[in-house]
Amino acid sequence: KSKTPAGAWVALAFMSVITLVTAAAASYLYLPGLTGGHGGDGQESVVADATDDSGAEGKKGSSKDKAKGKADAPAGSAPFPRRALFIAVNNYLFNNPVQQGPGNTWKGLDQLKRRFEVNLRFPSNQTLQITDALPGTPAPTKQVIEKNIEAFTSSSRAQDCIVLWFTGHAALAEDKACLVPIEGELDTPASLIPLETVFKSLKACKARQKVLVLDVCHYSPSVGQERPGSDPLAEAIQKQALDAPEGVQVWLPCQKDENSFETDEYPMGV
Repeated sequence: KSKTPAGAWVALAFMSVITLVTAAAASYLYLPGLTGGHGGDGQESVVADATDDSGAEGKKGSSKDKAKGKADAPAGSAPFPRRALFIAVNNYLFNNPVQQGPGNTWKGLDQLKRRFEVNLRFPSNQTLQITDALPGTPAPTKQVIEKNIEAFTSSSRAQDCIVLWFTGHAALAEDKACLVPIEGELDTPASLIPLETVFKSLKACKARQKVLVLDVCHYSPSVGQERPGSDPLAEAIQKQALDAPEGVQVWLPCQKDENSFETDEYPMGV
């Protein structure tokens, strides 16, 4: 016995249906992919699992697709099985800075990431960054670096080619080569990351090609050396770095007693 015209009820019902359909479509189209999560202890993890691309792992559902009469994707349409984890420490708390800060991101690590994606065809969802130079990534502390290296290597597949890139300082601590996180103190071995720990993760990794780039020993003549760090490459560090496990390729920016020189034009090293 409502005095509301019947046409108004029809219009309301029609609008409700449109709203529900639109909401369902939006949730389907914009549901975020599973490209990372949060690690324990309140530290964010940015590593994406290799199984979230449409490569070989995506073939798990191929039998179901064939049963439904769906044809396989054309060869070459799937992304290359390539992954990269870029780690860069710039504004050290106790050591000399590395000249690759926010003002140089377009010529530094960010440009490097784009070149890997464009020139070397690394899928964009498999090129990951941990750096204090760019917003939106966790600070490169010891815990974050170690956890993400472990997650990155353990989630790589047998068909993958992976690159692990570290830009920052290297040091000798108790005669062991170590990488220096953002809070690392050169005279406190417990605050550093032993290179042998990184090698252990790479050795256990299933990837068919494993490349470790140790972009260390940066020195800027214009900035100088007012704090520890930026020393020439020590012979012991070079020897331990090149004594990598079988199947791990190591690249260094310079040889013993040399530095990787920075300029404003080439913050990643000349």
